[in-house]
Amino acid sequence: MNIFNETYARTTSEKVKMAFKAKYGNGERICVYAPLGYLKDPERPNHLIIDPDTKWIIEKMFDMAAHGAGAAKIQRQFAAEQVPTPSWVNFQRDETFAHIFQGQPEAKRYQWTIAQIKQMLSDETYIGNTVHNRQGTISFKNKKSIRRPKDEWMIVEGTQEPIISKDVFDLVQQQIKRRKRPQSNEAVQIFAGLVRCADCGWSMRFATNRTAKNPYSYFSCTKYTQEGKTACSIHYIRYDVLYPYVLSRLLSYCRQIIRNFPWGSPVSAPSTRGVMAALTAWASSWW
Repeated sequence: MNIFNETYARTTSEKVKMAFKAKYGNGERICVYAPLGYLKDPERPNHLIIDPDTKWIIEKMFDMAAHGAGAAKIQRQFAAEQVPTPSWVNFQRDETFAHIFQGQPEAKRYQWTIAQIKQMLSDETYIGNTVHNRQGTISFKNKKSIRRPKDEWMIVEGTQEPIISKDVFDLVQQQIKRRKRPQSNEAVQIFAGLVRCADCGWSMRFATNRTAKNPYSYFSCTKYTQEGKTACSIHYIRYDVLYPYVLSRLLSYCRQIIRNFPWGSPVSAPSTRGVMAALTAWASSWW
């Protein structure tokens, strides 16, 4: 019965994928909310039309970027000029995202994030294209969302009227590429996406102070970096302080597990010293 159920689930999953792929090929865009600058076409299902009330936000964003402004500068200017965020636009239009603004100050309506602006500046929606298959699940069994490699994306051109010209879009991509800092190595940070501010809950950004006599890496509150001291305080921790602390806690937990786990017999229990040495060696490879 389990084999039958698994086969049925796999077949159903493949049929659903094929159905969506057919819709994508026909230029349909299946989404819950229209991207900022667009509306869902009331006369044509799964199609977008330009929103005359918000397209100016997209035009302003790309114009600033084309003239050399980075995402941080755009974010500050949008907040100063009270440019509404996509979630506030949706709230006003459909009363969605009410939980985001309930009990929050008025400034929340204009609280753009740098990541949000970066994503929008690279979104081909605004030149009339639709990109599918950027995200998916691990398998028909495991529904955990993953980001797919770019060569697996499905790009359908001309699915809606563009707001931004291709020339302006390409210029902005060049500006973004030039602004990226060269990486000294390809090592992945062991704490990437895991360190958060204890006060505001935002992620802590990783950076390296290369101007110091002895350069060092550290984490600091992203919200404070973007919005200043009115949003949060300057929480900060050096990487060379965080790393040994986390490692010591891991070693402590491993010792407790080895001591307390019911191995069944003394022969099957692994050597505490061996496990500690292996864990230390693995952790040291990230240093």
